[in-house]
Amino acid sequence: MKKLTLTAMLLTSLFATAALASQYDKPGFVTEVEDGRLWVFREGSKELEEFK
Repeated sequence: MKKLTLTAMLLTSLFATAALASQYDKPGFVTEVEDGRLWVFREGSKELEEFK
């Protein structure tokens, strides 16, 4: 039961993070949220590839 609860919490946080990042997306840019920080990159940039 504990494992199921932890898995559900993890999935919920991942979806919430993705939703938060996508609200900042603008044409030509990609946003990511990691450790509570918002990262903004130009699409196709070297920095984005290094980040991923």
